[in-house]
Amino acid sequence: MSDKKKEQKRERNLEKILKIAEEKRMTPQELLKNIDAAKHPSAYPVCDLSSHVKNNELTVGIVSDTCLNSRYERLDILHTAYQLFERLKVPYVLHCGNITDGYLRGPTHVEHIKNQGYYEMLAYIEEIYPNIGVPTYFIGGRNERTFFKRVIRKEKTNVCEDIEDVREDLKFLGWHTAKVRIASNTTLALASPKSGSRKPYTVSHPIQKILESYGGGEKPDVQIVGYYNQRWSGVHLGVHALMIGTLQNQPPEGYSDAEPAHNLGALVLKFKFRNGAIEKNGLVEGEIPFYD
Repeated sequence: MSDKKKEQKRERNLEKILKIAEEKRMTPQELLKNIDAAKHPSAYPVCDLSSHVKNNELTVGIVSDTCLNSRYERLDILHTAYQLFERLKVPYVLHCGNITDGYLRGPTHVEHIKNQGYYEMLAYIEEIYPNIGVPTYFIGGRNERTFFKRVIRKEKTNVCEDIEDVREDLKFLGWHTAKVRIASNTTLALASPKSGSRKPYTVSHPIQKILESYGGGEKPDVQIVGYYNQRWSGVHLGVHALMIGTLQNQPPEGYSDAEPAHNLGALVLKFKFRNGAIEKNGLVEGEIPFYD
């Protein structure tokens, strides 16, 4: 194809795109976002929460690995964290996976859960999960995947969708990872790995490998990783990297497997933006640690 024909084809395609945008009454910004999504589908956020930025500032609550329905869950920490989030008037909370303790994770797992019945467990979560009048956006982790073993009429159980059904404020973003646009030019990614040991080479090694797995133009501005039950933060490859602790005490098998002790607690992240991007020193991490 000659250069002239290529140019003519580009012009025809541009006319089609502009016509579709006009028919759908898309603003130029919406059109650019859709083009960007088509070019980098794996980098595009699944949820746009940028409207919550006020006066170039944002405060967000972060929790992970609540492991609800476990005899070792820490509801006291969970409710204390949400009480603080409410006082700080956060517009939403992000949950980094393993919202439940799972289903038949091992031969003795039934001894570690409070409610043996599936619907009893859902009713329990509906009742005890804090509700402060703002949504909690969560991803499905390894624990939630274990419910796929529960098959009813040839259909695998999706516990994340069922949790969404019983609580409108709990919103499912996807499995193991999700990207959220927290400001016009800032993306935050959540991750709860589907495989890997809880005894990594170093505490920070898992999050470093996650960041190194992103392709060109795909890295988020902030990466938060759950599952490992450890607290760590730093900057790697230009990304604010945070590992968040858990809201579950160490189960007995954790001692016999020589897993690192659980870091209990939650996080508050305070952002300052300029032109939709994080300012220099514009991210402050507020710890909500628990030691007993």
